[in-house]
Amino acid sequence: MRIAICDDDEIIVKDLHKKLDKTIQKMNMNAGIFDFTDGYDLLYEIETAGIFDIIFLDIEIGKVNGIELADYLNHQKYVFTLIFISQHSNYYKAAFEVQPFWFLDKPFEEEKLEASLKKAIDQLNYQYETINYFYAKEYYRVLIDDIMYVQSQGRTILLYCIEDKIYRFYGKLGDIEEELKTKHRKFVRINRSVCVNIKYVAKWTYKYMEMSNGETINIGEKYRDEVREYFQNWIREKVKEYD
Repeated sequence: MRIAICDDDEIIVKDLHKKLDKTIQKMNMNAGIFDFTDGYDLLYEIETAGIFDIIFLDIEIGKVNGIELADYLNHQKYVFTLIFISQHSNYYKAAFEVQPFWFLDKPFEEEKLEASLKKAIDQLNYQYETINYFYAKEYYRVLIDDIMYVQSQGRTILLYCIEDKIYRFYGKLGDIEEELKTKHRKFVRINRSVCVNIKYVAKWTYKYMEMSNGETINIGEKYRDEVREYFQNWIREKVKEYD
């Protein structure tokens, strides 16, 4: 795991690095911590060596505004977990526009730092879940979060993904369905040959589902009651999360 700290105050960077290193050892993690005191240096490292898994980013960072930097990274479609660090809570409202995962106040409390790191790792595990397969002697890894639905056609499995991408390999839908049950992202079987990702369901009726790309998929008659119960339970769970 690659972790970046970016703050124009070198003392702050050293303090956070020391506490992060202590937390990482306590959690028995394998991670490298990279320090930056300039946003442009962080950006150069990302564009030459790849994105960091977790970025601790100051909102006020000298020449570069941390919110603008985060907005740029989001528009490049990088997958990372952002934790803003700041002494000024009045920035938080503006910072929400770039969807940070967490806010960490200065000076850093070790308990809050450990809590933020644990939650960030859980978030990363969620984001990076994949389906792995071989096809034509090549190995593929497809992010589960990108899969809109899974369809079987005979002995072939088709993964219909965002941006109109389709991946295929040999397998059984039942086996894929069981694998998906072990993941965080929710899928539900709606007919004999299709499992859909709940994230991409734009409209649900008793007889069909409309996906976020406008595609309509029929719900098999023998699956309708089970699908309805599944969605009702899923909605109850969501309501509880916001209570």
